Amino acid sequence: RKKGLRSWNGAFPKENGQYQALYPQSWTTYDLPGQNVRLLCKQLSPFIPHNYKVY
Repeated sequence: RKKGLRSWNGAFPKENGQYQALYPQSWTTYDLPGQNVRLLCKQLSPFIPHNYKVY
């Protein structure tokens, strides 16, 4: 049995997915072929620009 990401079949057709971003938000839309389903995944960045420390 394969382990890790190599065993994951991520063969989702790229023409059925779309990524958009406008800081601090981004979203990805997936249209499932052959089904009447659209998935929308929204993300929000918790980081404030120029407000971080480098150690």
